Amino acid sequence: MPGDVRFANVLVNLDADAAQPQAAGPGHWNDPDYLGPDQGMTAAQFRTQFSMWAMLAAPLMLSADLITLSDQSQATAANGEAIAIDQDPAGVQARLLSSSGEAQVWVKPLSDGSRAIALLNRGLTPLRIATTALAAGMPSAGTYAVRNIWTGALTALRSPGAIAANVPGSSTVLLRVFVR
Repeated sequence: MPGDVRFANVLVNLDADAAQPQAAGPGHWNDPDYLGPDQGMTAAQFRTQFSMWAMLAAPLMLSADLITLSDQSQATAANGEAIAIDQDPAGVQARLLSSSGEAQVWVKPLSDGSRAIALLNRGLTPLRIATTALAAGMPSAGTYAVRNIWTGALTALRSPGAIAANVPGSSTVLLRVFVR
């Protein structure tokens, strides 16, 4: 029903599709359900849904009237970098790298050798979530470039590439990591 998308159900769908990574690949995809902007979730929760669907290489189908979407939801749905992660030619679904309480780190290898990393806070209170470029499967390098997909910020990290962020509740920090 429109206006009744619950974040808890988004997480249930994420978990169900995450259990079947072999189902994703060019020509066949997991489908965790329609995206539900402006239908009961906060803007941060919708951005988390969009981020995690991109990590799953899932179809990005909106269940909404595009004309009436809020500016925030329009900006989320039109983020070309997030869409590129979703539609990466390799078609690889992200895998859960680590989990501690409500904090999760997801990694998706991309066709150009970079990695998409999602720092997901499933809970309500802010958490510091961390990993490293090496743990995410990046080759050893002197420097890594990290791009925040939602803010556009680009930072440089020295090896081993400690990646960490303070993630608000029900939110995701979506990153792309490159060897520099």
